Amino acid sequence: QNNHGGSGAYISDNFDEYYDPLEFRDLEYKNNSIIKKNMTGIGVENKFNSFYSDYIAQARGMRQHVLFNKEIISAFNEFKAFISGFSIPDSAIHIFSAGNIDIKNDIKNPQRMIDQIISNKELYSADAQGISQKWNKIAIEDVESFASSSSNWLYVYVVGIDSNEFVNGEVKIVPTYIGSSGNEIELISNSKKSWAFNINKPLGTEADPLEGDELESELVLNYLHLVRGIDLSETTFSYKADRLYEKHIINSESGIFPWDADSFEEGIPKEPIDPIFNMSPWVYPTNYFYDVCISNEFKRVVACVIKEEHVNGLEVDSISVGSIQEIIGSIRWKIKEE
Repeated sequence: QNNHGGSGAYISDNFDEYYDPLEFRDLEYKNNSIIKKNMTGIGVENKFNSFYSDYIAQARGMRQHVLFNKEIISAFNEFKAFISGFSIPDSAIHIFSAGNIDIKNDIKNPQRMIDQIISNKELYSADAQGISQKWNKIAIEDVESFASSSSNWLYVYVVGIDSNEFVNGEVKIVPTYIGSSGNEIELISNSKKSWAFNINKPLGTEADPLEGDELESELVLNYLHLVRGIDLSETTFSYKADRLYEKHIINSESGIFPWDADSFEEGIPKEPIDPIFNMSPWVYPTNYFYDVCISNEFKRVVACVIKEEHVNGLEVDSISVGSIQEIIGSIRWKIKEE
């Protein structure tokens, strides 16, 4: 109150927000830029900004390594706590301990496996008579009618497509041709640019219909199976395709099957069994589990028909053998680049 020494002799007790210039934040290392170090605590411009910037530039590499290691350690600690916090039911443990599912090979993409189970469960499940829905969807009349219109077909190819090739749930493939010129050309024309397929096979229902290339593929594969005796489906290329017989099926205690326990040796039939029983997942429940859950060598197996109009006007070497036009050269299939 007596103003001793005058007001200029005192320092105000009100300060602006101040950041210690020798304290570096992680964001500064990340962005390679100093933050709010231009002013000192008493409101005087800091003359050492260039030194701080040089330090950040030199030290940020090592600091980022430290921050990265901290993040990894934190993530593993959280994962460890998560693992310690749940238990696995005995029924689930048995699936792995019995060798029904290989953790390394069969669960590479859990979400894709779930999508496959949802799709395949309906496709391969049994109806009230124990017949797989896959077989119920085959109409021999459609196959015969389709095959009768094959006069303009040149070639039928069955192509296996890996799951990694599907982008946004779809893939487009095209045939390529190499003839006497040695040049590779795509066998596409105004009438056919590509063959398109979904990652999950359509069920052929009103909600999930078979159309276009999917329908043609299904009819060709059914023809090869029913008429030619060649089953070329996704499960054909399963590494667990061998039929497994449960104990109650082997014993046939009800007498419903045309065999008895003496017809088997160590779970394997001594004589070939009529493949008609393959139509029922009730006879082969373990194989049904494999068909639904286990990833096959190919995600989709599709049939593609190259017709005369697909190659008209293209520079391909050909020769006429009677009424058949044969292409001379090599035809291969590849993913179409968009």
